[in-house]
Amino acid sequence: MARKTLAYIVDPTLGHVARAFRIARQLREDPRLRVVFIAPDQRIYARRFLAEEFELHLVDMRGPNEIAPYDRLAPGLERALAEVGPDLIVHDLCPLRYLSTTRLPDCPRVHVTNLFLTGPAGQDTFQRRWFAEIAGTLNATRRDKGLPIVTDVGELYEADRVLCADPEFVAEALPPLPGHYRLLGDITLELDLPVPDELRAAEDLMILSMGSTGADRFAPGLLAEIRAFSGSGRVIYVGRPVPGLDELELLQGRYEWLPLHRILDRARIVVTQGGTGATYQALRHGRPVAVLPEHRNHEILGAIVQNRGAGMVCGDGRAAAIGTDDFARMQRQAIAVGAQMRRRPDGAAQAAREILDLV
Repeated sequence: MARKTLAYIVDPTLGHVARAFRIARQLREDPRLRVVFIAPDQRIYARRFLAEEFELHLVDMRGPNEIAPYDRLAPGLERALAEVGPDLIVHDLCPLRYLSTTRLPDCPRVHVTNLFLTGPAGQDTFQRRWFAEIAGTLNATRRDKGLPIVTDVGELYEADRVLCADPEFVAEALPPLPGHYRLLGDITLELDLPVPDELRAAEDLMILSMGSTGADRFAPGLLAEIRAFSGSGRVIYVGRPVPGLDELELLQGRYEWLPLHRILDRARIVVTQGGTGATYQALRHGRPVAVLPEHRNHEILGAIVQNRGAGMVCGDGRAAAIGTDDFARMQRQAIAVGAQMRRRPDGAAQAAREILDLV
C-alpha cells in the first residue's frame, strides 16, 4: 500500500518547532505515513531540530519589509505544497502571519495551536488587533486569489480538527471547546543534554527561561524584587543571546540551551515572557511563574496563570507588593497545577492519534 504524505507546516520560532518535533516523532512510527516539514527560512530552530530526522523544505522569506510576511511566504509555500503533494496538512504556526493568503490544497487539515488564541476563546489577542488593522488589504489579496473573505481572525484558526496544546487549567478558564477541538495538555521538549557542572548542586535557583521570543532587555530592579520575594539565590538565564544580559549584575550564569527538566525542581521561581513552552514547562514541575510579557498573547496567558494563583504578571509595582505569605500560596497553587498536568497522558501521543484518525 502506498504511503500517505503529511505536510507539516511549522512556525520558525522555538516553541512551535519543539511542539511539532515531538508530535512528528510519534507520527513517523506509523508505516503508512511520510512526514514532510515545510517552514519559513527564518531563525535556526527548524534546521536544528528537524533537518536531521525529517525531510525539510525551507521557504525563502526574503523581500521588502513593506510586503507582509503572509504575502512573502505564499508563493514559495504554494510551490512547496505542490511539490510535496500532501494527502493531509498539519500546521502549527500563526495563521494570520503565515497562512492567510496561501491557497492550500483540498485535503484534510489539522491545526495545532493554543486554545486561548482561537475564536471560541473570545480573547483580545495580538492577532485580533493586527487583523483589525490589515483586514482590508489582506482580503483584497484573498479576493484576487479566489479565496473566501475573512470576517473574523478566529476563522483562520479553524480546520477539520483543532488540537490545543494546553493544560486543563487553561481550558477551565475559557468557554467550552467546540466538538472538533481537542485538548491535548502541554507539549514541551526535554533536551538530552548534561547539566553543567556549576549547576549540579545549585539550589534555590531563579531561572529566566525566555525561549526564542523573550525580552531583549530587562529591568534590573524588577528582577531584584522577584528574587527577594521568592527567596531565590543564584539567578540564571536560558534563551537566545540578547544584549540586555550585559546589564544584569545579579545574573550568575547564561545559557542558550539547558536540560531544564533536570534542574527545574531546584528552582524557587521561573521568570518567563509568557510563552507557552517555558511557562507550561515550569508549571509542570510545580514552579511558580513570574511573567514579563512581550506582547498581548503573553499577557493573556500570564493573566490565566495569575488568576489560577500559580504565578503573576509583573510590572506596575506588583512584584514589590508580593510578601512571604503571598509567595507561599503561589507555591502551593503551582504544585497543585503541576500535579494536575502530570496526571494527563502525553500530549504529543494524543496529537498523533488525532492526526492519524484523519489519514
